[in-house]
Amino acid sequence: MSEPKNSKIADLEDLGDRLAVMEGVVEDLKMPKLPRSQIEVLLNQYILLEDSILAGIEMLSKTIASISDKNILDTRTEQFNHVGSDFQDTWNDDYWACYEMIREGYSRRKLKLNTTDKVKDLQELALALNKSTTEEKKEESKALEEVDELSRKYKPGNHPDPVSRKCCDCIIA
Repeated sequence: MSEPKNSKIADLEDLGDRLAVMEGVVEDLKMPKLPRSQIEVLLNQYILLEDSILAGIEMLSKTIASISDKNILDTRTEQFNHVGSDFQDTWNDDYWACYEMIREGYSRRKLKLNTTDKVKDLQELALALNKSTTEEKKEESKALEEVDELSRKYKPGNHPDPVSRKCCDCIIA
């Protein structure tokens, strides 16, 4: 998922602010009986925060020089791990399905459904073609049997020679 340019974390204070917002989103998601649309909106915010916080932790871990700042970063990293993992442990199947749908993106899910429909249509087409091919072979074999029967009927050895017919005593030549 691509992030807007202004979502990059600049310093430890910004990281702390994002963690506070994430904790608020987690609290909202813990409310009982949320409508699916509200769950999707909140999980979308959660995912955006999760991604930006992870990117910020990674970037800050490479750029921080002082020991006190590293300690603050370690504390914030632990806080992030605690908020995310504790909350995800309580998710039901609906939350996970929604999370995965948002993570994968709506277009990928739609593409998967379209692919499934196309495969189904192709299977039906293959069955129809197979059925029509089988029926054509049956009709073709019937036609061949009729030709064989007619060829047996009109073989030269089966009929008397028309020249050998006699009328009275004369031979028709």
